Amino acid sequence: MLAHLTDVQSEQTTFGDSSRKILVKWGKGRLFALDGVAEVSLASAQPEKYEVYGLETSGKRRGKVAAEVRDGNLTFACRVKAEDGKARMLYEVVKKGE
Repeated sequence: MLAHLTDVQSEQTTFGDSSRKILVKWGKGRLFALDGVAEVSLASAQPEKYEVYGLETSGKRRGKVAAEVRDGNLTFACRVKAEDGKARMLYEVVKKGE
């Protein structure tokens, strides 16, 4: 499992200034995640035998994530804003067929 976390804040969180270094009030309610992208490259003796899935926070698979073998590594992009518009921060890398 891999986690790609950006800045995650609760609704109504209050900071002392725009630098957000001083927390004035903890937020409540929904969480908001800053959109971000990271390219991940995992070394493996047989990278072609693996596939990647995005996960819900419960661990349930949300769908397959495009991955390719590049320079002998399994490579894929982690994107906070998934294709369905919802936040995705958890990924599972498994052997194909599992």
